[in-house]
Amino acid sequence: MSTKVRKSRQEKMVDSVLTKAKRFVKDLEVEDDSKKADQSGEQDGGPPAKRRKPRHASEEGKRLLEARAKANGDNPKTSSTPEKSSKKKKKKKGKNKKTASVKATSGGEAGAGESSDRLRMEALSYLQLWKSHRNVWKFEKLKQLWLLKHAVNEAMIGDNLFPMLLEYIGSVVGVAKIKTLQGSQSVMAEFEGKYGKLEANKALDAEKKAYERARQIVQMLS
Repeated sequence: MSTKVRKSRQEKMVDSVLTKAKRFVKDLEVEDDSKKADQSGEQDGGPPAKRRKPRHASEEGKRLLEARAKANGDNPKTSSTPEKSSKKKKKKKGKNKKTASVKATSGGEAGAGESSDRLRMEALSYLQLWKSHRNVWKFEKLKQLWLLKHAVNEAMIGDNLFPMLLEYIGSVVGVAKIKTLQGSQSVMAEFEGKYGKLEANKALDAEKKAYERARQIVQMLS
């Protein structure tokens, strides 16, 4: 190989190395200038340097949050951040609890009314069974308590069943007999203390009926 060819190759290599070095130095200078500009902007109160957006604010982050929101059943448009979606879930749970409590209250009141009516019908059937089919009748404390509690109430126990009830009360013994007697005496005392014998005609029909029933019960048990 000739000496001229070698020299030309060496010159080309040197030029190539110098060119790369110049580019590298220029890149460093540009990067250094940008850093200085950012620092001077912050010191002078100028606009802050551009920073990398957080992941949830980038397009990729938004798509990821939308996918999570769809998986959780939320609206992706409103679920922009996990914090907001968690707050909305708490609100929904609170509303569901309130709705459930309202339904439970209304349902409980309706259920209590139905239970009271059912107990009344069962207690009256229990009384009729005691009178007509005593061979298959069985004592039930809950139904007896209901009959004794409402004995003076015409709205609960009609006049057609009261003679039967009075006969049943005559068969009651023990603590139930004592409490029934005391309750009837209290009804009489309250009525007489409120109206007296001279003003008894001013009492309501329901009050007169309760007083008369209480008097008959006291006579039966005394």
